[in-house]
Amino acid sequence: MVNRFFRSDAVTETFKLAQRRRSHIQSELMSVPHGVVTSSTVPTGRGSRYALQLTKTRETLAAAGWNARVQKANAFLAIVGTPDELVRIMGERYQDLQAALAGTKPYEMGTLALTVPSAGGATTSGTHTGSVMAGVKRKAEDEEEEDVIDLTSD
Repeated sequence: MVNRFFRSDAVTETFKLAQRRRSHIQSELMSVPHGVVTSSTVPTGRGSRYALQLTKTRETLAAAGWNARVQKANAFLAIVGTPDELVRIMGERYQDLQAALAGTKPYEMGTLALTVPSAGGATTSGTHTGSVMAGVKRKAEDEEEEDVIDLTSD
């Protein structure tokens, strides 16, 4: 029951158990790293019966959210291609992506190059050299009109 709670999206769960089982769970929680979950004994409202209430901490919820985002990112990458194909597409940046997904360093996008096929077989290229971090919106560096590549028409 407790393991299901840890794997669930629930923040708080109340377990109506006899004192012996509540005490057992609380003693087992001593082996869980400090700050993962808080526990308390709460009355059930029926006489002198009590229940064990577990609440995940903010740190635990943040980690669970991170894990869900990593799973979504990996699912997206699987659609894009195999790890070998991603290495071919991303080159040496694939290792940076893997480190970011492991949570060991932020993914800095750095210089982005875009090559788009245009009518007649020619290509149009553009480069953004500003420092860009994934998940951070860019602000326009100046108000001048920029060239736009229209990808909506044939």
